[in-house]
Amino acid sequence: MRAAQISAYGGPDVLKIVDVPIPSPGPGEVLVKVAAAGVNPVDWKIREGYLAEAAPLTFPATLGNDAAGTIEALGADVQGLSIGDAVFGSPGITGGFAEFALLKVDQLARVPNGMSLVVAAALPVAAATATVALDTAEVKAGTRLLVHAAAGSVGSLAIQLAKARGAHVTAVTSRATQDHVRGLGADIALVREEDWATQAGQMDVVLDGVGGATQEASWPVLAKGGILVSLVQPPSEEHAQALGVRGMMVFGHPTAEALGSVAALVASGQVQIPIAGEYSLDAVSEALAVSQSGEVVGKLVVKIG
Repeated sequence: MRAAQISAYGGPDVLKIVDVPIPSPGPGEVLVKVAAAGVNPVDWKIREGYLAEAAPLTFPATLGNDAAGTIEALGADVQGLSIGDAVFGSPGITGGFAEFALLKVDQLARVPNGMSLVVAAALPVAAATATVALDTAEVKAGTRLLVHAAAGSVGSLAIQLAKARGAHVTAVTSRATQDHVRGLGADIALVREEDWATQAGQMDVVLDGVGGATQEASWPVLAKGGILVSLVQPPSEEHAQALGVRGMMVFGHPTAEALGSVAALVASGQVQIPIAGEYSLDAVSEALAVSQSGEVVGKLVVKIG
């Protein structure tokens, strides 16, 4: 099969499209013929080695955290699934940008009737991450939530899932995407290049998908007892204690339940995940470059099968 692999950490030049053996499913796994794979910021961060300590790779490594397609083979102990079933899920931190990928049965879900495999491929990491972040912060009816990187795939889903829980959502985004995030349900859309921290008022929860100076500026926005949930860097315990708030970093962990729940909302039209662009397997490097630009509205997808 063809796969987008890296042989070392580095820039675009370390990624090549190569021929590799098709893997065999082990216990609790299925082999999926990949039709499409979602592109996430973590993909280029993994390529460049930003996660080398937290999640070291064995080279060569196939990139890609999302995959959707049809089951080609079943592990010996797999029940309740059949060859030909359309499924989507996460192969882990690597493996999706290939013609075939292994998915664990507890980290996949069936593709709902009428949902395209391109849309299904956009869901796993974004759905898992947004769900974990909202659950960790105990977002519920009346929660005042501020979402950074609101136009990206995780931010877009977080806005909609939070609104479904009855939260009051303030989004921080670019001027060009203000109308977009309002369309997703954000009650207020602030411009990140302006004085959003002063305009925001007091929040119960901040969902930080940016880090750096944005995270630093977010602390004063939190009301006493509030929580900053970061997707990108560990929040400062010193800042949190000084202000009487909490801070923590979370990672998305796809589960069959979470994926199935979000997919049902998307299939019914209650939630949307905009597709920002579609690329071929040969253009994976281009897709990663667009993701790295930070100007993506929605989700990029690599079409493979």
